[in-house]
Amino acid sequence: MYAKRWRRTCRAIPCRARLLIYCSKYLENGKKAETFARDMESAIEAIDNKATERIVDKKEMVKIEVREELKKDLVSRERFDETINGLCIEMRERFNVVDKKFKSLNLRLNIFLAIALIALTFASPNFVALIQKLF
Repeated sequence: MYAKRWRRTCRAIPCRARLLIYCSKYLENGKKAETFARDMESAIEAIDNKATERIVDKKEMVKIEVREELKKDLVSRERFDETINGLCIEMRERFNVVDKKFKSLNLRLNIFLAIALIALTFASPNFVALIQKLF
């Protein structure tokens, strides 16, 4: 129970004050406690600064590694443009071939329609009656 109360109190008290309370209990002189608290704060700051430096260094290293890995996997802009231009040329050629086929089919369709109209005209009973009257 005492430990729980102490933890709650420790959370509410800032770090420097906690160190002073702790040191004043175990050290006889208040100046020794103050010096100890300052030394501990500077040690904690040094550890924090060192950790921050390591994190920044590690971040840079990871960034470089990721960049190198992506260079292997990603395509350069020039290579992308070459590929797209090649595909565009190939598609134009295919469309030209399809266009020529449609033109030839269009001509064939026109001829077929003309023949079909002529055949329907000759097969029509009205046309046959007209021809009989003329001859």
